[in-house]
Amino acid sequence: MSNAPLPDWVFDGRDGVHAAEGSYSPSRNAKLPRSSLPVYQRQRFPDPLLGETFAPGETVFENDGLRMWHDGDGIAVASFKTKMNTVSDQVLDGLQECVSRAEKDFQGLVIWQQKEPFSAGADLAGALGLLQAGKVAQFEEMVANFQRTSQRIKYSLVPVVAAVRGLALGGGCEPAWACCRPAVA
Repeated sequence: MSNAPLPDWVFDGRDGVHAAEGSYSPSRNAKLPRSSLPVYQRQRFPDPLLGETFAPGETVFENDGLRMWHDGDGIAVASFKTKMNTVSDQVLDGLQECVSRAEKDFQGLVIWQQKEPFSAGADLAGALGLLQAGKVAQFEEMVANFQRTSQRIKYSLVPVVAAVRGLALGGGCEPAWACCRPAVA
């Protein structure tokens, strides 16, 4: 621990460091808006400031595992809805549907999660349940579905990009590896 005192601006009644109008800069003693440099203008999903929200886009397809949406720019986005973004049968089936729809109606597809992690891996609880119940054929079908989904992504007629932020564990790596361009942060 340090005995150094905190700067005065910490105690001057400020209501926070980040707000919709910008982030506080102690050197300028003012809130500064987001940078206007071109590199930041290209950033599709900037980290939100306190109180800032982003439009969720128009839903194209949705099942229990994921949501496919777009912002009208010709690029579709697939976001998982499962706990810790695990890859379940619904996610696998949904990804295959997303690729089919992207090939028909969009110029590309981005696999992106609204919150970290990118994916905590395959739905091992579901897989274990199948094995414990003696449903080996269903388990083998789940494994085959992983392979079909990976191949569908890899050989898509449109570019499929994985925007990986945070952990991508086990089966969560599979969709990212199959993409033509994984972008990792």
